[in-house]
Amino acid sequence: MLQCRSFAAQHDQPPLYLYYETFANGTKSLVAPLRDEASGLCYYPVDCLSAPCCAAQNWIEGGQTSSTNIVNIAGAVVYIGFTIWLNRWMTRVRQQYEGDADPRPPSGIHDGLNLLGIYVGICVTVFVSIAMASSTQLALPVPERNSMLAAMAFLTPVKDIFQFLEDTTTVKITLALGAGDFSSIRPIASLGVVGGLAAGTLGALLMTLLAFWPQVIEVLLTPGSAQAIGQNPGCQLLPHAEEVVQTARGLWLLTSWSWPLQFCSMVLSGILMGAREFAIYGVCSVLSQGALAAIWFRGGVQDLHLLGWATFTSNLVLCASLAVSLILHRPLRQKMGLLLRPTVVEGSMAEALRPQATTQKDVLVDGFLAMILDLALQFAGTTSVYVAAFVSLQDMYQLSSAAAALPQYSAYAVAVGYVVRLVGGALVGRRAFAEFARLMQVMIILSIMLGIISAMGIYPNKTSLAAYYSVQACEFASSQDCLNIYAGLYAEGLGKYDTTIFTTFDVFGITAMFTCIFNVAKAGLYACQDFKFMAKVSLWVLFLTFLPVLLVARFFFVSATALYVASVLPSWVLTLIFLWRLHRLSSEWFSNVTTTPLSLEVGTAG
Repeated sequence: MLQCRSFAAQHDQPPLYLYYETFANGTKSLVAPLRDEASGLCYYPVDCLSAPCCAAQNWIEGGQTSSTNIVNIAGAVVYIGFTIWLNRWMTRVRQQYEGDADPRPPSGIHDGLNLLGIYVGICVTVFVSIAMASSTQLALPVPERNSMLAAMAFLTPVKDIFQFLEDTTTVKITLALGAGDFSSIRPIASLGVVGGLAAGTLGALLMTLLAFWPQVIEVLLTPGSAQAIGQNPGCQLLPHAEEVVQTARGLWLLTSWSWPLQFCSMVLSGILMGAREFAIYGVCSVLSQGALAAIWFRGGVQDLHLLGWATFTSNLVLCASLAVSLILHRPLRQKMGLLLRPTVVEGSMAEALRPQATTQKDVLVDGFLAMILDLALQFAGTTSVYVAAFVSLQDMYQLSSAAAALPQYSAYAVAVGYVVRLVGGALVGRRAFAEFARLMQVMIILSIMLGIISAMGIYPNKTSLAAYYSVQACEFASSQDCLNIYAGLYAEGLGKYDTTIFTTFDVFGITAMFTCIFNVAKAGLYACQDFKFMAKVSLWVLFLTFLPVLLVARFFFVSATALYVASVLPSWVLTLIFLWRLHRLSSEWFSNVTTTPLSLEVGTAG
């Protein structure tokens, strides 16, 4: 029988972490546990301030590896099978409508090689994002990881405010290419690039001012820091707010100043992808992700400052490579009217300018509506993070761990959603509504399959995943003075705490499933240009679902799990609403399908 426990319902399992002391010659010696009489937990008297002192047990790493293998291998099989089917299906549909039209893009790259380029680009992006999410969670100390979460929780919705043009600009370009409306591409692209640079720069300047406003930046980057120190006065492992701000300020600034680059890249990517220049986009993505991984994994000490430089450089490489590709690609620019001196073939100057003004107005309006949806979701996540921070450090860290794990279990769905925007937008642009409805049926089934695969990887290994993505917290079991934080993460059923990170990961499994479906359903409505509906329902869900649940979670349950439910519930509800909306649109299109042959080659006039 165990004399002490390291986590809830431990039974015959070994502890979550092993503890060791590192000597001057580099050798390590395991440290035996002592029992804390107040909680019954194990603690390990070892110095964690000067050197690492703990690591996940082999069974924890084994469970995480097993979960990752299930998702990566099964997801890859499903995704590759889907892309093969999609290519063949689009080829058959194109031949049905256009005969034997040449599928090659303006660059003339062979279709097979062209598709291989985008597959490689997507795979590299997916795996680098997974590796980065896992590495930052494991490499950064608990306070820095929480500071990173707080920074992103604030910067992301702010970025969405200034990014309102870019999402819709990409979709509008794809739609115009699908419809063969090349006259609209130049004004849309110009608005996206110039507006993106201006909005991104304005947002970065505002964030720079906040970064050097001490009273504000401390609240934004270290919410609840003073309270955590007050709750654990003897814990020497908790840094003061000034220390964390000093470390995180670089990440804040570099992330903010990458916004102009990100916004321009979205527009340039939309042009290349809409023109089916997949290989070129794939090469640019590989260069960008390679720069990100190289700096983070090979750039020195892994801290928030290095993460900021890796993020900024990655965005710089992507924007520069996309811009150079378009500048050197004269056939594409000529085909789409992107030359420096476009010629108006017919009509007066007023007639030539009128559709441009209308197009730009549509982009602005739809961009604002898309911003409302993103802001509603980000507001839910941001508010929950800050509320958790002022409850306790361990509550905030539970939300941080779940956020770090999510990219691993939704990455393939994100890639599928991007395909929906491109292919679906082209079909809608050509008014091939029946084909779009059939495509969405397959896409939704695919997203459900990916969600089930994620759940299959999560639930059998839930304990391992929770411990793996919160491994930095192991150091809090090195001292009785810090044991309260450790207990708040792992000690359910041992007296003082009602919920732990394990119950939060019960909800995380459901969230991963819904996220896979939500990404595809949202992309489908983007392709349909249904921005007004998405904006309207997101506001209703925010006020009628999130706010009441948040108040109940904070003042009735007072637990990280309840706060996490509040943060993700809007996306669950919107997933169901978006699926209903797509079903309704598909039913209408099937009953009113056009019989006119339509070109399905993106970027080819009908």
